Amino acid sequence: MFNQVFYFQTIRKYVTLFGTLFNEISITRNDKYGNLKALIKVPITYAPKEKMLARLQQDPEIDRPSATITLPYMSFEMTDVRYDPDRKLKTIQRSANKLTSSADSLQYQYMPVPYNFGFRLYVIVKNAEDGTKIRSEEHTSELQS
Repeated sequence: MFNQVFYFQTIRKYVTLFGTLFNEISITRNDKYGNLKALIKVPITYAPKEKMLARLQQDPEIDRPSATITLPYMSFEMTDVRYDPDRKLKTIQRSANKLTSSADSLQYQYMPVPYNFGFRLYVIVKNAEDGTKIRSEEHTSELQS
């Protein structure tokens, strides 16, 4: 039993799922008459806030076209993993796995242990107006029609 190697990539899947939630974010820039001038997709990466700020301080003109990243920019990180005793079920409760069971033996699976994963999302913008315009890609199609 202890010689079996298993890895279901569960934590990696949670991190990917959180990043996917904010993957299609964009902002609009309008001219002084209110006409749509630009639709900018906001890139997102997995990085701590300190790394983003250090990059910005090294190159204060980071929003120029020749820079490697452009503003606005988002990043996220997983901050903590905590056991959740409120969602805990009985420890000895188990359920039979009928898909892998044969007629003469049943395989059991014990109840999972509940955990909460904490994430933080950071947004760096050049001006406050760009920060207030961050929206989902689904809503930007209404602006173009």
